[in-house]
Amino acid sequence: MMKPAPILGVLAVASALSSLQPAKPAPQAAPPAKPASAQTPLAAMIEQEQAFAKVAGEKGVRDAFLEFLADESLVFTPGPAPGKLFYKNRPALPIKLSWAPEFADMSAAGDLGYTSGPYEISKTAADPPSSYGHFNSLWRLQKDGSWKVEVDLGVPHDKPKVSVADVKSVESPKDNAPAPKDPKPTDALQTELTTLDTQLAAKVEAVGAEKAYLEVAADSIRLFRSDNLPALGKAAAAKLAAQSGTQSWKPALARVAKSGDLGYSSGTMRMGAPAATPPSAGAAPPTPPAAGGARPAPAAGAAPPQALTPHYYVRIWRRDATGAWKIVLEVAP
Repeated sequence: MMKPAPILGVLAVASALSSLQPAKPAPQAAPPAKPASAQTPLAAMIEQEQAFAKVAGEKGVRDAFLEFLADESLVFTPGPAPGKLFYKNRPALPIKLSWAPEFADMSAAGDLGYTSGPYEISKTAADPPSSYGHFNSLWRLQKDGSWKVEVDLGVPHDKPKVSVADVKSVESPKDNAPAPKDPKPTDALQTELTTLDTQLAAKVEAVGAEKAYLEVAADSIRLFRSDNLPALGKAAAAKLAAQSGTQSWKPALARVAKSGDLGYSSGTMRMGAPAATPPSAGAAPPTPPAAGGARPAPAAGAAPPQALTPHYYVRIWRRDATGAWKIVLEVAP
């Protein structure tokens, strides 16, 4: 719907994600009543997501994003762009954007979490929804104690069975593994995630996406691809990844929680060409190259291979009970 922004212009923004605004001075008046957001980090983040959606309905999309995005944030439109700058330069539109979180998770340190759920777009507030999809937001606790969106992206798809109005509660994992007792330094953890991304790309090329994702995905993974309904669970996610065709990606950044149990990676991705199908047992070997090393011409009427198309991805990782990083959510608009 909107022109992609070049990723190179965004990496400077991404490298500054850890640079936060100073804390606001404490008020001199009597202490206010304890806000609901001071309960647990997970509850506070969910409440902030719901407040974000409420403000969008009351003030419009542009004003809501400017209020709830972190000063250093990324949005995907579908290419990555500096969040605050993108919405400052975007005129207010008459569209109505509605959404509701249906899933949320939080780091053990209570400083980094994510939310996911359905969204609906109407041409105006008076019109019924005409577009549907799922949003995914990464939230970071700020120095002043507020929660702000650090990364926001989603995928469009057909009308789902569950509408925004149908979402009445937010599911969260009940069996997260404890955080490492002595987490590595932040830089080392971020390097771990970019290395895992690179290794996963090599594994997908070697054994195929389905087998690779079955090995590295969490049992409860949520995988999103444009124009597809969400794939929930390891088997469904591995199948959808395989249907995405040949895939390759290059990580550009990674960020982690202080507790070292939750983090995300992001970068450029290419996919879309049909994935090679491994030969079945007993199948004839492939035709050898012609003299001089050139491949023989394809048979008459054979469809030419499709070109890989550029995409971007965000992949959320969480440690399992053994301490291994597993993918709990992946989005590739």
